[in-house]
Amino acid sequence: TTRCPVGGSPTGQRVVVAARGRIFTVPAEKGDVRQLEGTQGVHRRDPAWSPDGQTIAYITDEAERQELALYDVATLTEKRVALGGSPGYYYRPVWSPDNTKVAYTDVALNLWVLDVASGTNTKVDTGTYRGRTQILPVWSPDSKWLAYNKDGDNHFESIYLYELATSKKGAVTDGLAYAGAPAFDRDGKHLYFLASTDIGVNTDSQDIAALNGQTPTTNVYVVVLKKGGPNPMQPQSDEEPIKGEKPEPKKEDAPGVIDLEGLEARTMALPLRGGNYDSLVPGPPGSVFVLGGGQMTKFSFATRKATPFASGVFRAELTGNGQSLVLSGIGYRIVSANAPTGNGGQEIDLNDLRAKIDPKAEWRRMFNEVWRNERLMFYAPNLHGIDPAVMEKRYAPFLDNVSSREDLNYLFTDMVGELSVGHMWARGGDTSGARTRVAGGLLGADFSFENGRYRITRVYDGERWNPGLYGPLAQPGVEAKAGEYLLAIDGKELTDELDIYETLEGKAGKQVRVKLGPTPDGKDAREAVVIPVANEFSLRFRAWAEDNRRTVEKMTGGKIGYVHVPDTGGGGWREFNRYFYAQTDKQGLVVDDRFNHGGFVADYFVREMIKPVVYGSRTRY
Repeated sequence: TTRCPVGGSPTGQRVVVAARGRIFTVPAEKGDVRQLEGTQGVHRRDPAWSPDGQTIAYITDEAERQELALYDVATLTEKRVALGGSPGYYYRPVWSPDNTKVAYTDVALNLWVLDVASGTNTKVDTGTYRGRTQILPVWSPDSKWLAYNKDGDNHFESIYLYELATSKKGAVTDGLAYAGAPAFDRDGKHLYFLASTDIGVNTDSQDIAALNGQTPTTNVYVVVLKKGGPNPMQPQSDEEPIKGEKPEPKKEDAPGVIDLEGLEARTMALPLRGGNYDSLVPGPPGSVFVLGGGQMTKFSFATRKATPFASGVFRAELTGNGQSLVLSGIGYRIVSANAPTGNGGQEIDLNDLRAKIDPKAEWRRMFNEVWRNERLMFYAPNLHGIDPAVMEKRYAPFLDNVSSREDLNYLFTDMVGELSVGHMWARGGDTSGARTRVAGGLLGADFSFENGRYRITRVYDGERWNPGLYGPLAQPGVEAKAGEYLLAIDGKELTDELDIYETLEGKAGKQVRVKLGPTPDGKDAREAVVIPVANEFSLRFRAWAEDNRRTVEKMTGGKIGYVHVPDTGGGGWREFNRYFYAQTDKQGLVVDDRFNHGGFVADYFVREMIKPVVYGSRTRY
């Protein structure tokens, strides 16, 4: 399951959270927020509380490289441990239930296990592609095995098991279904996971063809881990006892036994309707929680039924003792894992997170972190020929004059711009905040100044077949035309000495009375009520694209069609599908890609334009 941004202590009495590079523990109900002490400006993240409650692990870059910090809750001291493949960028430490090991991943798609006592790092496996998901390891209850998801050459995720004592690995699934979200049952005898058999084109998150795919459905599966283990879904039947016949003793297996051979044959789907599930969380022994679409359901072998547990929940994490759940939705709360419902529980108050900040120290650390991360994570190892040491030296002097986060973002924008790559932004942080903006009203028209008045030169009507577009002056009952004058707004005469935009300030979405007429003196004028819009971009874009289409049609005698693709995302998808198929009667098509905003890879567009005729059908009429 995806790690909850707020992680619970073993008993659920507190939670641990990272904010502003600091680590805090917050009481579930009683007590005060505590901040773990540390150097200003250091980036600390991904905290995880050990199951015995003695240690909090988190990623830290205090040594100008990322390490794992082990914070002793009793002595309030921090010990830092080197991680595998250092230097690297690391994610999500996950404690083993016996507190002796920590699993984690890195940006190079590696899965590692750290032995806490010795500091030894062991590489478990490596992913194949930077894809839809990252490797998310989970521990068996006895800490002897890891289960995790990993992608294959076909871009499908599969589930694997890894035995720590022998370094033996085995695949649970065969790669023909897209599988993920493994979760061990707390009884140690079963492993749950999600799998989809209809994900299809959605496997590649970079292709725009994925927008054409249906939302894939996932089902919940369970694996009996021991060869010869009992079927948890064995058919049941209520029968009267036969006199003198002893009931067959219930077969019980010792937990923790995993036989890699024949795992697929011991896999079965649970009786839950297929849905858009995204994660699993173990419940009390013999049960599992299923999350998807904000709904959380509990399935139990005892009842063999799925029952609603909580709503408005998008992430969940079981505490170390297995008795409580930290639920994440609009806020955070702790509930009992044994309760019949999770709609309730104690809300966690994060409003008292406070830390003294030295912005200058933060900004200098962030400056160093930028180039450290670019060295590790930029797609081209040579950084497009840029020497990061030279860049640091060139731009570091500007830090002395940075006085706000806006300044810092401006500096970063210039600095990383040296890499000359798309999708490179610097933004966020303690900016001055969202300023209160007054939406100015717009009438969806162009004007010229003539005869001391505002004269309409064009009215944008949204081309009518676009329900999301609204042209205020083009509505029935208004029907303004090019050449007419806009004479007054809400009874106030409008001359070329006045600013129309000031007159319409704050009027977006509100009724406005306008006076229109064919002459500047107001003769034969009429009045109408219109509702100005706050933004004319879509109206003007539609008019521009339609003007182009009509121009191409006119210049080619109707033989050639036209479509403008504004991006390779949802907008371009809609425009292409709307105009390409409506013009298949043309001899050719101009596909205009100017001013494209980017998005996915345009594989679908290209295939549609070059596909040959492969069959035909014929009818009598």
